[in-house]
Amino acid sequence: MHTVILLVMIINPGVHSSWTITPMPNTDVCLKMLKVIEARGGRGGGYNTGECIEIKTSEPLSSAMETLKGGGQ
Repeated sequence: MHTVILLVMIINPGVHSSWTITPMPNTDVCLKMLKVIEARGGRGGGYNTGECIEIKTSEPLSSAMETLKGGGQ
C-alpha cells in the first residue's frame, strides 16, 4: 500500500476553474508549501484555494497520477 500526499490548488473555483495537482513528499512539506502560497496571495490571478490530500493506493505514484489525469482507463 502506498500513501500519496498531493497539494491541490484551485484557481477561480466554479465554472471556469483551473486545478493543479502536485505530489508532495509528506504532509508537513505540503502544509508548509500551502502556507507559503497562501501568504503570497495564492497562485495566479483571482480567487485561490488549496488542500493537502492524502490518498492510500496499491498503485505506484506514476500510475496514481495518470489515473488522476484521466488516463489509465
